[in-house]
Amino acid sequence: MAHKNLLTKLIKIRTKSIQKHININKFIVNKFKMLIELILKKFLKKKDFENKTLFSRLIIKLKIISRFKEAWDMAENNYHILLYRSSTV
Repeated sequence: MAHKNLLTKLIKIRTKSIQKHININKFIVNKFKMLIELILKKFLKKKDFENKTLFSRLIIKLKIISRFKEAWDMAENNYHILLYRSSTV
C-alpha cells in the first residue's frame, strides 16, 4: 500500500512539472506571436518605406524576429515532446 501511494505521488509531481513546462512554452509562443503581429501592424500602416530610419528599424526588428523564431521553434518542439512524454506516463 505504501508503494502505491508513493508511486501516485511521484506521478502527480511529474505531471505537475510537465504541465508547468507546457504552460511556460505556450506563454513564450504566444508572446512571440503577439510581438510579430504588433510589428507587422505598425509597419503595414506606414507607407513611407523610403525613409531610411524607418527602413533600418524594420531591418533591425526583422533580425530580432528571426532570433525569436529560433526560440519559438525550440519552445514548440519542447511543447510537443512534453505532450508526448505526458501521454506515455
